[in-house]
Amino acid sequence: MEIFNQDSGKTEAVKEEKSPRSFFPRRDMNDLLPLWEKLVFFFADFLGLNIISIFVSLLVIAFGRFSIETAGSDPLANSLVNFFSYLIIFVIYMLMIFLIKRKTYKPLFKGFADKKIYLYALGGLLAIFAVEQLLGLLYQKTVPFYSSNENQTTIVKMMQSYPALVFFPTVLFAPFVEELAYRVGLVDTIGHKDKNTWLGIILASIIFGLIHTSLTSITDYLTISASSEASAAAIESAYQTMVNEFLNLPIYLIDGFIMAFVYVKSGKIAASITLHVSNNLLSFIILLAQSLSATSGNSTSLLNMWVHFL
Repeated sequence: MEIFNQDSGKTEAVKEEKSPRSFFPRRDMNDLLPLWEKLVFFFADFLGLNIISIFVSLLVIAFGRFSIETAGSDPLANSLVNFFSYLIIFVIYMLMIFLIKRKTYKPLFKGFADKKIYLYALGGLLAIFAVEQLLGLLYQKTVPFYSSNENQTTIVKMMQSYPALVFFPTVLFAPFVEELAYRVGLVDTIGHKDKNTWLGIILASIIFGLIHTSLTSITDYLTISASSEASAAAIESAYQTMVNEFLNLPIYLIDGFIMAFVYVKSGKIAASITLHVSNNLLSFIILLAQSLSATSGNSTSLLNMWVHFL
């Protein structure tokens, strides 16, 4: 295996040895990449994607004949922004991988030839499914107005209207980018040493959960509830939106934890990428089949509770 020597600044070939005291094996990307590159992976998605989406939104509004007021709620405008933003960030990541001298893509893509990663991915997928089923049933029994959060609802609306535009960023681009950003970029930065691995998993899972949660629902509720002109219905709607965001947060936190665990336990980023792609592909197929069927709206809402795009 090749590892990056922080002192010499060079990549060195070393004999891979398993530590008998370590619960986790060596991770290919953790050993290969220097700290600055891991941070680039993280911030390119965490901050870069938001910046890119702003510019793409302006272009979509300018050339797509959408108004500023309606673009945010228009499924086509959202689909175009989502598609091109993730396409751009995906291309950036691919350039980063293929242009660096240490040939990062070799261990990354060779990992997909290891049959064991598919067992890890399958185990992770079953764990995610179980978590979403259990929490979905619990919320259904205890919270009458429980539904999907803003992230999930937006994707589902886009998928039902423009599935082809949603498929590539949701099923292919986002899983690849987010695994490199949050598992390699964050888990491996914080947990570079074995003693900090669990801390890296936990903190990366928290941040991963938060990026899939709309925290503005809190300020929206406080603003509306404080307004003397707001109706009781508007206040109740804002309250339910805020509560739904926080009810869905544990699902994303646990799902992020499972994907991080699959990565560090398998030692290969290919395992968590496969898990992420499989989850989103399964969610896409289920919801697309549901939208094309003649089932009632209530059935669709119920199904949406139990599948989440990550």
